Amino acid sequence: MVYLGIQHLEDSVISKKPDAVLIEFSMNDAFLEYKTSVELARLNLNYMIDRIKLYNPDCEVVLQTMDIPIKEHVVKRPDIDKYYELYRQVAKKRKLLLIDNYPHWKAILNQGETAYLKYVPDGIHPDSAGACKVIAPFVIEKLTEKR
Repeated sequence: MVYLGIQHLEDSVISKKPDAVLIEFSMNDAFLEYKTSVELARLNLNYMIDRIKLYNPDCEVVLQTMDIPIKEHVVKRPDIDKYYELYRQVAKKRKLLLIDNYPHWKAILNQGETAYLKYVPDGIHPDSAGACKVIAPFVIEKLTEKR
């Protein structure tokens, strides 16, 4: 499989001359059918960061983790935690901002599947309520906090 993040990096990101880029491919990398090992995901992630920094050394690259797949989606992504950990490790090693949404989603899931499905109705994609109430506030908090 062609790694879409890399395939579209030039036309969808670098050509836009960004000052900041948020990257999150863990959910897709963890998808068994794509056959992207954690090691390959690490190589791809570092390649994207290197390419972005080559274009603009001052471009802020921000890494993210997202929600927790449940039901049939977790069966297709049994190692999602390893891919999220990869993002945490790369962020730490490269001194990049990490927006780790996982703990917020975990807290909701700990309230029960019914509570979780209010924000992630299909078990994998947060809806607009999930984006507005869970993701956006934390992203804004992390982007605006003093570092």
